Amino acid sequence: IHFVTDNTAWAGMPNGTYDWTGGRKVVKEDHRVYVVGGTLAGSVASMNFGVGNFTRSTGCSLAEAVKMASLNPALVIGVADRKGSLEPGKDADLVTIDEQVNVYLTMVKGQEVYRADGG
Repeated sequence: IHFVTDNTAWAGMPNGTYDWTGGRKVVKEDHRVYVVGGTLAGSVASMNFGVGNFTRSTGCSLAEAVKMASLNPALVIGVADRKGSLEPGKDADLVTIDEQVNVYLTMVKGQEVYRADGG
């Protein structure tokens, strides 16, 4: 099993109303986006939200679910030689999470790109 996200362009944006094609407007609320009037327009659920949802729904361990979100997809797309796990010579991409899958730190190629406390 491997995880993917199907995020729309509004992923990572604050909740609010945004312009869309054809003069329509969409509303982003937490993990979903809908066209003003009620039709679902897509998902903005983050990977950590999906991992947490999967572990709660299935009883799968967090460690196994994280593998499904990291190493398994890297194997599927043929980049496991540099992505998906922490090993010498790999890209050093890292996400630090807690038991509730809250993200505290993200590093890409060994460089800090996000810290929850803003520091």
